[in-house]
Amino acid sequence: MAFARAQSQFLSRERASEEAESDARLRAEKTSRLREARLAKERADRENPVAAPKPTKSPEA
Repeated sequence: MAFARAQSQFLSRERASEEAESDARLRAEKTSRLREARLAKERADRENPVAAPKPTKSPEA
């Protein structure tokens, strides 16, 4: 009985550790994708600057 409980606790900790590692890997992959997308957008913005829109006057009543 004691061995089964100890084994169960060990497996539970192992599963929790695997989940934490998986979460960390997924977060790192997502961060990398977002960084690449941001850098690509910044590069495109530098190569093709868009003029700021001119402010429009509101019609006077």
